[in-house]
Amino acid sequence: SIAGTGPALVVAADGADDLHNVAEMRRLYAAGNKLVCATRYATGGDQTGGPRLQRWLSQWVSRFLQKHQAIPVSDATNSFRLYDAAIVNEVGIESRHGSTVALELTAKFAARCDSMAEVPTTRKVDEGAPTRLGLWKRIKYSWEWFAYALRHRRQDQRPLAKTHSTRHSSHV
Repeated sequence: SIAGTGPALVVAADGADDLHNVAEMRRLYAAGNKLVCATRYATGGDQTGGPRLQRWLSQWVSRFLQKHQAIPVSDATNSFRLYDAAIVNEVGIESRHGSTVALELTAKFAARCDSMAEVPTTRKVDEGAPTRLGLWKRIKYSWEWFAYALRHRRQDQRPLAKTHSTRHSSHV
């Protein structure tokens, strides 16, 4: 669980996340969104570096879940998020692998129909950085939350909050 209430920001320890997005994420949280995702897959977002197959699989999973109305955001797996800590404490975190926490919490917030927003971001992954969890293990551990999102999808999902990033001229 997370101590306290209010916004809880999660960023990568490796410096891959663009912290210029934090002010916009906080603004969207203050506007009532319970989960704000920094997304690589919305217009204006991108990722450089990292294993190509892993990037493709993450993008495919995210698009599949969004298309099938399991989640309202375009990036289900990026860990760079701003969560409402009280809701995280309420729904709990069951994942034992950091790479699956974002997918788990996004699926749980979507199942509750909590309001969400996203901000385009660029994630810069160091090509030489070792991954702690191989691709097949990521798939194995993520499968549970992928299936959860599909089982708990709601036809009455709240629409995604529109945002205008100061770094990009496109609406998400």
